[in-house]
Amino acid sequence: MPGKDLSIRYDPINEANTFSRGDFVKGRVILELNKEIKADAFFVKLKGDANVRWTERHNDKNRTYSAHERYFKLKHYFIREGSEAGGSEVTCGDTYSNVVPPGTHVYEFCFQIPQGLMPPSFKGHHGKITYRLEAKLSRSWKFPLTASTELQFVSRPDGTELTVPLAGEANKEMSLFTSGSVSMKANTEKMAYMQGELVIVTAAVKNSSSRPLKIKYSLQQRLKYIASGSSKTSSHYIFKEVGDPIPTGQNQTITKELQLPSDVQPSIVHCKIIKLEYTLKVYLDVPYASDPEIVFPLVILPRGQFPLSTPSRGPFGAGQPGWNGPPTHNAAGPYPDASASGVYPSPTAPGPYQHHFTPSMQPEFSNPNAPPPTYSELYPTPSAPALYPNLPPPTAQGFYPAPSAPGQYPNPNGSGSFPVPTAPGYNPPPYSTTGNPVPSAPEYCPDPYPTKTPQ
Repeated sequence: MPGKDLSIRYDPINEANTFSRGDFVKGRVILELNKEIKADAFFVKLKGDANVRWTERHNDKNRTYSAHERYFKLKHYFIREGSEAGGSEVTCGDTYSNVVPPGTHVYEFCFQIPQGLMPPSFKGHHGKITYRLEAKLSRSWKFPLTASTELQFVSRPDGTELTVPLAGEANKEMSLFTSGSVSMKANTEKMAYMQGELVIVTAAVKNSSSRPLKIKYSLQQRLKYIASGSSKTSSHYIFKEVGDPIPTGQNQTITKELQLPSDVQPSIVHCKIIKLEYTLKVYLDVPYASDPEIVFPLVILPRGQFPLSTPSRGPFGAGQPGWNGPPTHNAAGPYPDASASGVYPSPTAPGPYQHHFTPSMQPEFSNPNAPPPTYSELYPTPSAPALYPNLPPPTAQGFYPAPSAPGQYPNPNGSGSFPVPTAPGYNPPPYSTTGNPVPSAPEYCPDPYPTKTPQ
């Protein structure tokens, strides 16, 4: 609009220019005018949304499927009148005169992203997840003046179970063109990995069959859109790798390093209408028969955003003391209890071979010769509700559990909680090019804002 311009700028909080739950978003809305105007309302809002939409052909008719999910919406008013005032989503702050003179005016704002579990930013062919700052200036009998900008949001890890090693077992009796049997045990060091990280898989294979067998590895990505009782799914393999043959009559323990791509899309877990999941499959290639396989769900996190502790390498989950045990007194919390730490039950999949899938839980104890304690002895609260109560068997394609309650996790600065600004809260009046200069990213986030009498 000639003579009028509106823009939004925000202050980055890290080198990657990303935000997560609990972070503060500080910035300013800049309004440039060449003449005086009278505003009915002027505000900036921060919101997070997911949207899905696609069209299918049914019986010579097009049917459109769509869905929307909102995570939060926060508003900060600079100018408000009548029905624009109030509301649970409106932050408290300074309000200014609805008569705005010509010049360049800077209005500062500060939001804190809620602590709930939310999915990362994402854009796909049939849906997207966006986090946006939007500003709007409304005037009577005039088109509103608007501006917007997107934030890159990343999901913070939501459970200690992400660092628990996963183990599985598969057995198969041969028939037809192959005789004998084969058994395999495999484990991964943990469930969650960063982009570009190495996935260490250890497998012990006992080949009692009449054929040499090759061990294979594959990582599959599965993307699913959900709307109006229907879904649209696509999947593809990120990589496939083949190991050396295991001769007949031999037992071998094999450790394999699998490199995750640095640009692979992070997992989408906490979204009801868009799901992006990964499964790592370790299997033996049996000619002319079904393959014994172990399937592990993997969670992929943004590279370098939220470091996870990694257990020392060892066969089948024997890690360093304490890395997979109960949190110490100075650990950040709250943590899931015993029933949540188990993550996955031990189902027996139907079919020609058995497939057991359990986390490896082997913390060190003072008496190494004593028998290992039971699970209930390690964690005395087995009756607490499980974090993932409806988990399907691990061989089922495409699943990711949805945690029921948000947790708190240490800030990347290691303090154990999100910092609270200590500078006195204030909200200065708009700056003009002829008066006060625009300040350089002051280190404060007023909460609550003091009330200022409109000019």
